[in-house]
Amino acid sequence: SIIGTGLIFSGYLLIQKSSLPITYSQSSSLMDELASADDRISVQDKKVSELVRSLLVYKLCSLQSLVNFAPNLIELAKRLHLSWFAYWTIKKTFFAQFCGGQTAEECIETMSQLKSQGIGCILDYSIEADVGSSKDSSDPESDEFRRPFNEKADYVTDMMLKCIDTAATHPNSFIALKLTGMTNPLMLQRLSTILVTLYNQFRRYDKDGIISRSDLLNIIKEVSGISDKAAEKLLDEFNIPNAQKIDMAQFQDIFSIDSPKMRHFFSSLSNSRLTSSDITDYDKLIVRLDRLFTSARKNNVRVMVDAEQIRFQPAIDSIAMRLSCEYNKPHSSPYGPIVFNTYQMYLKDARERLELHYKISQRRGFAFAGKLVRGAYMTSERERAKELGYDDPIQDTLESTHDAYDRAVEFLIRKQSEVQGTMGTKLDLRNSALVFMIASHNVDSMIKACKLMDELNVSSDSGVILFGQLFGMRDHVSFTLNRHGYEVYKYIPYGKLEEVIPYLIRRAQENSSVLNATDNEQSILWNELVSRL
Repeated sequence: SIIGTGLIFSGYLLIQKSSLPITYSQSSSLMDELASADDRISVQDKKVSELVRSLLVYKLCSLQSLVNFAPNLIELAKRLHLSWFAYWTIKKTFFAQFCGGQTAEECIETMSQLKSQGIGCILDYSIEADVGSSKDSSDPESDEFRRPFNEKADYVTDMMLKCIDTAATHPNSFIALKLTGMTNPLMLQRLSTILVTLYNQFRRYDKDGIISRSDLLNIIKEVSGISDKAAEKLLDEFNIPNAQKIDMAQFQDIFSIDSPKMRHFFSSLSNSRLTSSDITDYDKLIVRLDRLFTSARKNNVRVMVDAEQIRFQPAIDSIAMRLSCEYNKPHSSPYGPIVFNTYQMYLKDARERLELHYKISQRRGFAFAGKLVRGAYMTSERERAKELGYDDPIQDTLESTHDAYDRAVEFLIRKQSEVQGTMGTKLDLRNSALVFMIASHNVDSMIKACKLMDELNVSSDSGVILFGQLFGMRDHVSFTLNRHGYEVYKYIPYGKLEEVIPYLIRRAQENSSVLNATDNEQSILWNELVSRL
């Protein structure tokens, strides 16, 4: 049915594009090849049915009104008892295009095929949770409310361990991890609220990036309401001398939930505070994460800690730094850093956090490992900001997002060059203090990155600067980069169809600009299809 529909669709396109040239040329430079629509490298091994499906899916994704109405169409199908038809259609089109299967085992064939073509894999068990996802209406502090989250988190942990085992069949693979699926997200939200309050207080007293001990004393009193004597006692326990100047990195070290002294402080705050149940949930999360990362290190699998909504992100960043300090230290793994945090550069504060985390990694002596993306929650973040009345956290324009992304990439490449110059030897995963992935579908961004790497003599095959794209998108870019010696990975989500549908809808909605910018990709597919026919 898909092939038949596709052939009809192709016939229509043939009439529309009958003058399109059907020639293929090998360009002499990476930049020319990335911009070319005549290179068969990404399509030469595809079946005709796969070419048709890809063209059809790209066309549908470019229809913004259809993408926005997709959740309503699925809900309508349920009401009309046509869920089977909706799910069958999605499985044969969008699911087949963008997902690797319904289980980790089903992804092995896709992984092997990509590996044979020199492309690595990032396996993603596509499941996450939100604050409102519990169906229990009981007290949020009660066991009845929290039990479903903990049961689900234990289940997700077991599934992630299987994901690691599957990824280990192809050395140096990644898995993607969403922390909201590993715990009660309400705890992450509360912890994030506390951390944001503290960080904003730091900025209020900030003078050239530092605050004094007396400033720190005032912050403690203002957010907790405790007396001068109690605040002084708390500072004395941290052995902070009167003359010491404190920067943001030290400030975050002081206000760490892993400190027993701070746990009591977090539980006694006047506005937002952590409950004893939150502390218990946090400790359970750390136990689950230690199981995962110990297994990942043993099996030579790296872990991408995914960025999520900003109401969870400060807590996720804090936990990612904690894990990095333990699992990214020199010689802690023979395969290099294990923990990769993710930075959504469409957020106005992303650059500040990126530079801060790099500074923290240098100070604490562990390798900085990160993934740069543009972002995946723009619509929902803006709606939430408008609803709750706070400033829009997203860059004002698309151009601002592009600029923020490119500047962040440049910052890390230049730091990589400095590290290489300091060491006086070729970098690899085991000796570099900085490893990161440029996860983007934007050709201009990748061309700028490759040019800068060439200018600064940063090797493309060292494994310390990686490139990544979503499975089923920008295959031409992925294969071209790989052909020129760059290390490239495909992000492969999997899961039960009903679990993955929200992911597919969000990807289509939040990445509509990317899906609308696949004209070059569609031309490549079209050229190949016409040639075959």
